[in-house]
Amino acid sequence: MSEDSILFKRSESLPNFKFKLNMGNLGMTNFFKIRPLLDKIRERFLLVPKEEHMTVDEQIIPTKARSSLKQYNPKKPHKWGYKVFILSGISGFSYDFDFYVGIIDPEPDYPDLGASSNVVVKLAKTIPQYLNHKLFFDNWFSSIRMTKDSVANT
Repeated sequence: MSEDSILFKRSESLPNFKFKLNMGNLGMTNFFKIRPLLDKIRERFLLVPKEEHMTVDEQIIPTKARSSLKQYNPKKPHKWGYKVFILSGISGFSYDFDFYVGIIDPEPDYPDLGASSNVVVKLAKTIPQYLNHKLFFDNWFSSIRMTKDSVANT
């Protein structure tokens, strides 16, 4: 066997190697392929004037796809799917959203209030200030520390 044939066989097997990206170091999430589309949709949602009464809640987008991002929530009508945190009005229109990708980091220039309270802070920062908006959320999102911080900021 010549050296040229050995090199050829090695180059044939290169596509069979699987390289795993360390996406955390690159600033990527698991949605990095569709993130530009999600950002464009979110930008359009943020242009819509907001209602006076709004709520932060979670929704499940049902799917049967195989994905590491699927969540199981037994209290929802569709048990398996992608978890999305939604800022919506009393009419049911969604003004802002944030997909759950496994970790919820605090917003820059805001203290870390815990995962659920960080969601509220992130979605509520798009609400215009001093226009008498009222924000509602259930007990999963609330904490004493967040309540103290929101009272101190008003």
